[in-house]
Amino acid sequence: MINRVHIACVDGESDDSAIADIFRQKFSNVDNSDGTGSNTGLDSNVPWSLMSDFDKWLLTVEDVDKAVFTKLKRGKASGCDDLAPEHLVYSHPSLILHLKRLFNLMLKHGYAPDKFDVGIIVPLVKDRYGDVNCSDNYRAITISSVISKVFEICVYDKLQPFLEVDDLQYGFKHGCGCNTAVFTLQHVVKYYNSRHSNVYMSTIDASKAFDRINHQKLVDKLVQRQVPKCFLSVIVNWYSKLYSCVRWNGVLSSSFKVECGVRQGGILSPVMFNIYVNDLIGKLRDTNVGCYISSIFIGCIMYADDLILLSPTVIGMQHMLDVCTAYGHAYDIKFNAKKCMYMLVGKRFLPDNNIVLLIDGDVISYVTEFKYLGVSFTAGKELDIDVSYMKRRFY
Repeated sequence: MINRVHIACVDGESDDSAIADIFRQKFSNVDNSDGTGSNTGLDSNVPWSLMSDFDKWLLTVEDVDKAVFTKLKRGKASGCDDLAPEHLVYSHPSLILHLKRLFNLMLKHGYAPDKFDVGIIVPLVKDRYGDVNCSDNYRAITISSVISKVFEICVYDKLQPFLEVDDLQYGFKHGCGCNTAVFTLQHVVKYYNSRHSNVYMSTIDASKAFDRINHQKLVDKLVQRQVPKCFLSVIVNWYSKLYSCVRWNGVLSSSFKVECGVRQGGILSPVMFNIYVNDLIGKLRDTNVGCYISSIFIGCIMYADDLILLSPTVIGMQHMLDVCTAYGHAYDIKFNAKKCMYMLVGKRFLPDNNIVLLIDGDVISYVTEFKYLGVSFTAGKELDIDVSYMKRRFY
C-alpha cells in the first residue's frame, strides 16, 4: 500500500507527476558543473595485489543469516523490487543459502545486479512548522533494495578492520554519538578557560557534503586502505551505474544518473563518507596548532559532516581554516561561508569582535551564540550550553 501525502501543492504545482519532477530536478542538481565529482571514467583497474587470499573473504551461511535475522531493520519501506525486510525474515530458510551464493558470485565477478543500482527518493518535510508548499523545505531519503542492504551488512562486517576512522570522528560509530561529541567540546573549552586561556570556536558548514563525494577519489582512499579487490571491484561497478527516481503519492519521476555522492539509504554510505573526510582530521592534527590536552590533539570535533574547530589563538584558527579550504579543493568539498561562524570564549570575550577569519577567501561571521548538533552554545567568560532542544540525528 502506498502512503499518500496530504499536501496539495508544491512550488505552485498540484499534479503529482509535476511535483515529482520538481523534486527530481532539485535532488539531481548537485553543483558539479566542472565534472570534478563525476564518476565518468571510474577506474575499475584495482591493483591485483589486493586480490590475495580471495577464499577467506567469501561469505558464509552464518554471515548472511546474521545479517537477515539480527541486523536487518524491519518495518522499512520496500524498494524498486517491492521487497520489504519481512519478505526475507519470514521466507523459507533455503533463501539464506541462495543469497550466500548470489553474494559470493558478485564478489567473484565484481558485479552488482541492476536492481541494486536503483534508489527511490522520497521527499520528507524538514520543518513541519515551515512552508510545506515549498520544495526547499524538503529533504531526500532514498529507499534501496532490501537484498542490497543485506549484502552491505555482510560487507560491513567483513571489512571492519579496513573501515576504522579517527577518534575525533563521532558520527556513525558504535558507542559514539552527539552526547559524546558535545561532552568533549564542553570539557576542552572548560580545560582551557580554567587555565585562563581563550578558545576560538568555528563551526564549518560543507554544502551537500554527502552528495558531492567524488567516486574515483573515494575508491582511491579505499585502495590506500588495502581493501580486498573482490570488494573494491563490486563497489566500483556499483557506483559506476547508480540511478535514482523520485516517488510522490505513488507516482515515479523519470530516473536520473547519480554522478557523485554516496548512496543515500545505503548501509555502507555513512562509513564511506567517514573514510572520505577522515584524512582532513589528520591534516588538521599535523598543523600542530589548535587545542591540546596532555599532548593529545583535540583541535577539531567532527560528527559526520558537522565540523567544529577549536584553537586558543587566532593564528592557529586561521591556519586550520586554510587546511579545510585546501582539503575542500582537493576533494570537491564546498564550504558555505555564509553558514560558517566563529565565537570567542574566555577572559577576553567581547560582544563584538573585529577579527577577520576566512574560509576559501570568504569572511565568516563572528557570533555570540550558535547551535552545534542541536545544542545551543552561548559565548562569555565561560561557555554556556543549553541541551533542552537537542535534536535527534538522522542520515
